[in-house]
Amino acid sequence: MENYVYEKEYPMGEEVMDAIDSISPAEVLALLAKQRRFMREHMYLVFPPAPQIFDGLIKDCEAIVKEFCGKIKATIDYSSFTATIELWCTYVEFRGDEFMYTLQKLLLYATTIRFLPLTSGMLHIWIDIPYFAVFPNAKDTNRG
Repeated sequence: MENYVYEKEYPMGEEVMDAIDSISPAEVLALLAKQRRFMREHMYLVFPPAPQIFDGLIKDCEAIVKEFCGKIKATIDYSSFTATIELWCTYVEFRGDEFMYTLQKLLLYATTIRFLPLTSGMLHIWIDIPYFAVFPNAKDTNRG
């Protein structure tokens, strides 16, 4: 019986490059100004279970970093209202008998997980954790 190998490549299409090239610096600045206005106009609250979940995920990720000789950085940013956990390792392996449970917890709690290879040879794992909730203000709730 022959080995089965499935392989397919999806290069970046010209329409994506055209879309990227068509964005002007003024449009980017306008988008950033709109985001800053939104953040100033809204109140943010810490999602009640977030601190406990975040601390637990830090401990779980620290075990991964320790196993794979890496580095960890966890940040709660009260100016941009974000919470992230970053890992840098030469590689990471999620096996059923080791860190698969941690990966399952991350999939349950994280909003985004990015695996970024770096030119240094390290693997950068960026994990966004929902920590803050936007408190609706009166003008948002009286639409209709």
